[in-house]
Amino acid sequence: YDAISEPQTLEPLGAILDQLGPHKVCLVVPPTKEVSHNMKWTFSMTFEIMDGKGKPVGDYIWHKYVPEALADGRLHPKPDPLVISRGIETIQDGLNRLKKGVSAQKLIVEV
Repeated sequence: YDAISEPQTLEPLGAILDQLGPHKVCLVVPPTKEVSHNMKWTFSMTFEIMDGKGKPVGDYIWHKYVPEALADGRLHPKPDPLVISRGIETIQDGLNRLKKGVSAQKLIVEV
């Protein structure tokens, strides 16, 4: 599954498949050019699991698996939140920090 499905993610994937042989890859958008003759791509719309032919899968994931896995520790919400400040007057500080660039962090301003 390639959640980005753009040339910068498809090209390395194509190089790997050139070594491994034919494999099916699920993309979120169709490729704009052939990356590898070994990439047998399929297309998926993630919203299909909420309504439509994938609804039974979505119902199972969101109403059974996720709540149970969170409760018994098999699934952990990530990234861990980072409380950067407290008070409504510090929201701008949080936005400034976000604007500078934040990667793999969930910033929290407690109000």
